[in-house]
Order: sequence, then structure tokens, then C-alpha cells
Amino acid sequence: MKRSIIAVLIVTQLIAGCGSAQETASTTTTTRPVLPERPELAVDRMVAALMLNDVEALRYLTSDRQLAIIVALEGGGTAELAEMLELGVPTGVAENFWVSFVEGFPELVGESIENMEFRTSIPQRVGGIEFVSYPIAFGSAAAGTEWFVRLTEDGWQIDLLASFGGPFASALESLVERTADPDVVEVIRGEVSSIEAAYRRQVELGTSDRVRTALKSLLDALGG
Repeated sequence: MKRSIIAVLIVTQLIAGCGSAQETASTTTTTRPVLPERPELAVDRMVAALMLNDVEALRYLTSDRQLAIIVALEGGGTAELAEMLELGVPTGVAENFWVSFVEGFPELVGESIENMEFRTSIPQRVGGIEFVSYPIAFGSAAAGTEWFVRLTEDGWQIDLLASFGGPFASALESLVERTADPDVVEVIRGEVSSIEAAYRRQVELGTSDRVRTALKSLLDALGG
């Protein structure tokens, strides 16, 4: 199975501290399970799903739209992104992404998933949306990154763009500049609160000038 480069890079981010998606398989159209009512439960269920290789749970705990955006960055194809935004992320593409994420975790982080600890929750409100971020650590060592959850009308969900989008902000800005499809740009612009949440935490932490600058540039490009 082809491993997703983006998924591997996201796992790498856990130790770096930032530091093509064409398929004809059918998309998932079944009713999604109920999302957690509390932010910490979303994080707990995400960790459990990673430990169990539960791709179905990983999909319902995250946004398919955000997954489509991240997957599109791997191939850089705006046409593929437009198709996934319209029809959903193909099941095989989503499975490849999450399997790569799970398989790459212990190899690249050097720690098992069950050793991952989440420190004090940090709430913030951006664009009328409630976010909570959880700094990650392995024992006494901080990993240098955070997981974000956001409150949706259905419950709390892991926010992929806020959690992992920092290292790919420049690539996402380039994708926005290349596309001639205003609907695609509008969908990405609809995620500006997630990008803003990540940017605000970067400013507070002051850990990476490169990531902070890239996020700010992306926000400016989106009119955020």
C-alpha cells in the first residue's frame, strides 16, 4: 500500500515541533456516530482509535472537508480537491492516510501512542467557534506540538488544520493562489478560524518563527 507522505509528515511534526489523491473507490455515506460532548473525550477517543487502527472512528472524529484539503496538498491538485469537496474523500484515500499515520507514529516518534500525554487544556474562541488545545508530552518531555478540538453543532471534533496545518501553511497558500475555482477558495476560506486558532497559539508560544510567519501569510491571503 502506498504510504501517504502528508500523513507521515504530520507524525514527524510530533517530534520536530515544527517543525496524490486520485482514486475511484466509493466514498463513505453512512451515518456518522455521535461526536463526544466534551473536548477531552474527543482526544481520548482519537488516541484509542489510533491504538486500535480504527479508521472508521478516525474519520468520524475529524472533518472530511479538512482531510480533503490536507490530502490535496500531497498531490497539489486543485481539481482533485474540488472533486473530493463535492463527492467526499474516497474511502481508499482516507484509509491510506490514516493507516500511514498510525504505522508511522512509533517509527518516527520513537514512542508508542499509549505513552502520549496531554497537558492542561487551553480554551480559546475564534470567529465564534470554541477551540480547546492540548499540548502533547511524552513523560517529562514536551513534544512541541498540540492537538486542537473544535465544537461543532454535533459535538467536539479533532481539528486537523489547527493541529497539523502549520507546517503546510505555505503549500496551502500556494494551492489557493493556483486554483481558478472560486468554490474551492471559498471552502478553504471557511476554515480560516482553524488557521487563526493555530496562529494565535504560535504567537503565544513563540516556538517557531517559520511556522508563525507561514500561518500569518496564509491568513492574509485568505483575508483572515
